[in-house]
Amino acid sequence: MFRYLQNNDISTIENINCSSIVILNLSNNKIKKISNLKHLKFLEKLNISNNLIENIEDLNEVTHLESLTHLDISNNLLNITDEGKTQKLSDYVEKGYENCSGEKCNISEIKNELKQTSTEGSTTCSNTPITEQNEDSKIFEMYLYYYENFKDEIVKEKNCYTIKYHPNVETMDQPNKKKFFFLCEFILLLKKIKNLKTLFVKNNPFVNKIRHVPKYLIANVPHLLFLDDQKIKKENICLARVFLKHGKIAENELQKLFAKKKNEKYKNLTEKFHSFLLSRSEKQKET
Repeated sequence: MFRYLQNNDISTIENINCSSIVILNLSNNKIKKISNLKHLKFLEKLNISNNLIENIEDLNEVTHLESLTHLDISNNLLNITDEGKTQKLSDYVEKGYENCSGEKCNISEIKNELKQTSTEGSTTCSNTPITEQNEDSKIFEMYLYYYENFKDEIVKEKNCYTIKYHPNVETMDQPNKKKFFFLCEFILLLKKIKNLKTLFVKNNPFVNKIRHVPKYLIANVPHLLFLDDQKIKKENICLARVFLKHGKIAENELQKLFAKKKNEKYKNLTEKFHSFLLSRSEKQKET
């Protein structure tokens, strides 16, 4: 069932009693808070763009929408507020490479697995022995491993409520900490919307005030498939993560590695296709 209530001068959400609604359009109203929607267990698409929502807390209701896959909160008034919860949010920010259980990533285990898959004919890692590579190469191998095992890694992160990918918080000045913790709160809210695939957030004040908002969202909410007008690929997620952790130069280097892997893949496919054509031609001659 669909419900279209846009352009109705609505300030409070109420009297939406049909629990079987799948699409709800509340855009272009005067709504300041999302409320009275918890009972919509089948709601998949919610458009609340062009309203008056200012605070992240006023979006909390959407975390109870179990079937929600599409959320449009663009053109609202979401903006950075006072520091308030920075101390609490700091508990959700990871300083190093950790998994959701709190254990440090075992790089040697990853390297061993990469070696094993390499000997089995996988293109997961390069021909250069990992023991001869520098630390930067090891970092890239980690992201390439994530790229090659994307589906499994996404499942592992499903119940992970930490902000793993970010610059060094300790070196931030107070204004930047304030911006960062606001963004953390927003990301944590999005992580709770388990089935969210499409998010529109453009033209909110905070997007222009905080640098690299798309990269933060892509890196830390990997189940998103579309962000505003961008289709998100697993390559985008890896690049955003290495950028936030290691900077632009590292991102550029990883991008070169991805380009090289793609070229090698297409080259192999072309060679196989030519071999197929040659084999078929020879069989036709024999007949």
